[in-house]
Amino acid sequence: MKLFLYEIRKGESMRKNVNVCARLGRIFLPALLLLMFWCGGTHALAATGLSVAPHAQGEIKMVWKKLGINESLSNCYSKKPVATAPYACGELNTQTWYNGLKTLNFIRYVAGIPANVEVKNEYQQQAQAAALINYVNKELSHFPQPAKGMDQSLYELSLRGASSSNLYCVMSTRPLTKEKGLYEALVNGWMADDDAYNISSVGHRRWCLNPTMQYTGFGVAEDSYSAFSAMYAHDESRADGGYRGVAWPAQNMPVELFAKEYPWSISIGEPVDKKTVSVTLKRVKDGKIWKFSAAGSNGYFNVNNDYYGQTGCIIFRPTGIDGYKAGDSFEVAIKGSNLNIFYKVQFFYVHNYIGAHTHKGGTATCRRLAICDLCGSYYGSLAPIISAKNGRWTCPRP
Repeated sequence: MKLFLYEIRKGESMRKNVNVCARLGRIFLPALLLLMFWCGGTHALAATGLSVAPHAQGEIKMVWKKLGINESLSNCYSKKPVATAPYACGELNTQTWYNGLKTLNFIRYVAGIPANVEVKNEYQQQAQAAALINYVNKELSHFPQPAKGMDQSLYELSLRGASSSNLYCVMSTRPLTKEKGLYEALVNGWMADDDAYNISSVGHRRWCLNPTMQYTGFGVAEDSYSAFSAMYAHDESRADGGYRGVAWPAQNMPVELFAKEYPWSISIGEPVDKKTVSVTLKRVKDGKIWKFSAAGSNGYFNVNNDYYGQTGCIIFRPTGIDGYKAGDSFEVAIKGSNLNIFYKVQFFYVHNYIGAHTHKGGTATCRRLAICDLCGSYYGSLAPIISAKNGRWTCPRP
């Protein structure tokens, strides 16, 4: 099985290749906006130089459970794409694209940035057209050639979509199932960016984690042995909330979202001088240390200042990692010109298959019970209300 990804910087016009209709308006599901309220009550770990809003492990598990993301969902269509002349763009059904949208927002929630991205119909149609033309051409390209017999208006739509989207392809000699889904494209495609072509910039990941993204769209065209997917990535409708130091893996990180082959990255939000940067990664359980810099590294190292959502991205991947496990903890220290960053990454399972256990972790307040770090359930009792000096009983904590 082969996986292919291809990314473009915003505004880039050079043609590149790798081997291998439209209603205006937006689609809006109020249920997804629950994430806006789940963003409250965060528990920040000790960190320096990051301005994201990390969430406790129990809170992340609660959001995962409420979203009900289907990791194995097959692609279905309300209108099936037609990949022969005169062609038809097609349209994913609501369940399919909504599962992709929930996955994207969950990833952003874990990263500590706004997690209420919506689907805009205009972008949905562009992404679907981009997926169709790449599937027809059997080539992953942001600047696809016209397909023989394709209507000019459909080609122009596909070109707009392809030049503004993350692209992904999976092909195999055996029939594929879940590998073709949007969950797979997001988690193990665009957020992975671990192949030789993409690791130097992790551009797909940075577009997914762009704090100013407000709208997106998804498209897929497929057969039994291949699938070409697209996610509109260049929207920047959201006001810049000052999010800097967007890291992946995040400070509290589900093991299910990060494989041993995937690079670590942190987007600073402004250009970074690679010559001055040094990164120290420490595994807490055994004290093992990896060092990264332009002078030499214990693994892969790069700094990319191109514009993929945010500029100034520091990328590193340690050698000798046999996998990340629940309970693993790492410390990251980054020094450089105008850089003094320190944060911890703690891995955990987001799935609730821990069985019987004693609740632990979390902090109860006067208004809210503690949230168990193991299963994400509320437990215990509320913290006591305290008496102020003037004799009034108050609950000073949120």
